Amino acid sequence: MAALLVLGPGIDWPTCGGLFDWTLDFLVARISDPAAIARLREVIDNSPGSVDLTEFSLAARVEVRAQLRDNLVPSGDGAGRCPRR
Repeated sequence: MAALLVLGPGIDWPTCGGLFDWTLDFLVARISDPAAIARLREVIDNSPGSVDLTEFSLAARVEVRAQLRDNLVPSGDGAGRCPRR
């Protein structure tokens, strides 16, 4: 399933369903804004396949972007690697 994370005006991150779900779970565990957490959980539970972060408060957007920038790749390093053929 294709999924879309809208980071800002004209800044979209198209992902596959598994990566999308993993990223939302990653964010829920690391951000502090209750409204943003609730929205991410709603998306996880209902699988609409997209999140528009521009709908979040400025503080939540800053926090989400910082987590994506600074911690996403190290958190996923080695996770879900496909075996070599």
